[in-house]
Amino acid sequence: MTAYIKRLGSICLLWIVLVGAVAEAQARQVALVIGNAAYEAVPALANPLNDARAVADSLIELGFETRVKLDLDLAGMRSALEEFAVEARGAEYAALYYAGHGIELEGVNYLIPVDADLNRDIDIETEALPLGEVLDASKGARQLQLIMLDACRNNPFLLDIERTLGANSVGKGLARVEPVGSTLISFAATAGRTAYDGAEDHSPYTQALLRHLATPGLEVNYVFRRVNAEVRTMTAGAQEPVYYGTLPDREIFLREAPGGSVPQSQENLVRVAYEHALDVDTEDGYRSFLSEFNDDFYVSLARERIAHIRQIAQERALETAPLDEIYWRTISGSKHAADFEAYLRQYPNGSFADLARARIEALQRAGEVVEELVGEGSADEASLRRAAIAQLDRIPFNMIQYGLDSLGFSIDSINGVLDSPTRAAVRAYQASIEAPQTGRLTDQQTVDLLLAAAAVGSDYAQMTVGVMLADGIFWQKNYQFARMWLTRSANQDNPHAMTNLAVIYRDGLGTPPDEDRARILLERAINLGSDDAREILRGMDLT
Repeated sequence: MTAYIKRLGSICLLWIVLVGAVAEAQARQVALVIGNAAYEAVPALANPLNDARAVADSLIELGFETRVKLDLDLAGMRSALEEFAVEARGAEYAALYYAGHGIELEGVNYLIPVDADLNRDIDIETEALPLGEVLDASKGARQLQLIMLDACRNNPFLLDIERTLGANSVGKGLARVEPVGSTLISFAATAGRTAYDGAEDHSPYTQALLRHLATPGLEVNYVFRRVNAEVRTMTAGAQEPVYYGTLPDREIFLREAPGGSVPQSQENLVRVAYEHALDVDTEDGYRSFLSEFNDDFYVSLARERIAHIRQIAQERALETAPLDEIYWRTISGSKHAADFEAYLRQYPNGSFADLARARIEALQRAGEVVEELVGEGSADEASLRRAAIAQLDRIPFNMIQYGLDSLGFSIDSINGVLDSPTRAAVRAYQASIEAPQTGRLTDQQTVDLLLAAAAVGSDYAQMTVGVMLADGIFWQKNYQFARMWLTRSANQDNPHAMTNLAVIYRDGLGTPPDEDRARILLERAINLGSDDAREILRGMDLT
């Protein structure tokens, strides 16, 4: 599948605003296309000019008298809109397409001209163009307004902008817009979210738009449902388009089918049924639809939505699972009795206590010896186990000190040094588990201590266990379990957990890539003072 670079920190939309009814065959149609790429204050964008020219060609194919304007400053954008407003007045159809940066400030959406600096959030109102002016420019059309804004690219303005109006004054995506009249508004991504920019010549949304916009005999709702479905498929569900508004009762065709025919009534019936299922948006609703229809296109959409709903439910279940379940999941594949003995010390009456006891008995019958790494596994498995255990040296010692402290074994300070107070705490911990009081932890004791601390809610221990699972330290790599622990730690505002979790989502480790979610986590970590998160976010913006 083609890889895509995500559009992050910007207005995330490809808007389509449609008003009116079907125009007459020879009706006058006008269009304005703007592409902004050569920004003065931030790195230039790769695709807006390609996107603008391609969309202009598509509009010309549909019969629109089209003007193309590239790399406009604020004055140039306003001048182009004034000219367009004159041309749109009295036209049957008016279309406007914009590609470039955009931003949202306190619920108001703006397009960013190439001469904007945007050092402070309050500068947005004077240096950027409010979306309302774009809508006003096209409202003179009598039958149809079609406004397309593809403004979801990586937005480096967001990284360093000073937020004088509050930490959340500037949004990552667009605020939801409630259209008036017979208007349809389509976003490339859900409100407040970002979208992919595209590793090829066009963004995923624009690629889909170009493929379907000029399809003969395709009603406009059908056009954008196909666009939305294709975007979800192209991005493996990471980008979720959405649209709002209502159209007149009459169907709207941007291009009539040959001979002026319209889609068959059965096709319309399937579309309406699917739209009803989409409004409900539950697995049961889609399954009811699938039981009645076998249309290839809408059946694939329904199955895709079911898979997406299940994935979201699974993610939420992982994030809210009880700690004893997360602990059990972490060790359940172990072939070492000590792991299950440690679970029972922490949860003697836990949900998995009986399973732990049964596992210990089975391993003891097999003659498993932890320290010698003898068991049912092959020589290769034992070698991998040794390599994973050897990496325990990578764990900073202050993480172990955090674990001791969270379990009530007091030390003077978290200094990363095995000093006398820390040795005393280690001996106290060893006494509590009835182990020889050496003052130094064995590998197994180190892991048991960290898991016990994570189980009682230590955010540092939870973060450490998550990193161990992600990096294959002591255990084999397991990104699903790593996310479970890191999410628990991040929910306690641990910036290190947020940063590591962001990398997992950015790189799609054990889960579909989600750079949007990664950015949210990184921005939270930055607000908590993480320099590592800032550097990672800068790197994403420069990719």
